[in-house]
Amino acid sequence: MQVTMESTDVKLDIDGVPCRLWNGVTPGGVTCLVMVHRIGVHALDDDSEFSELEPRPGKLTCVDYELLRAVLETAESDDAVMRGFDQQVITDLREILQR
Repeated sequence: MQVTMESTDVKLDIDGVPCRLWNGVTPGGVTCLVMVHRIGVHALDDDSEFSELEPRPGKLTCVDYELLRAVLETAESDDAVMRGFDQQVITDLREILQR
């Protein structure tokens, strides 16, 4: 599944978790709302595109390994979810978690 998202200034709390509201649209034109809790940028990538977000996304570091492991385990446990991931991303996650 693909969704193109645009950040808003709206911050809300979903079940005790602070989130930012984003407007989304699918390639077929279906609009949706997306509640984003966290964005992680690979430590070697330029994060300047996220400069308008407060707080800025963190660089993925060793403290985020549990989050990465949970994302990978979730993706691997559901074929439909797994198909939605770029396979290079999955390969990169596996490599990071083996370090």
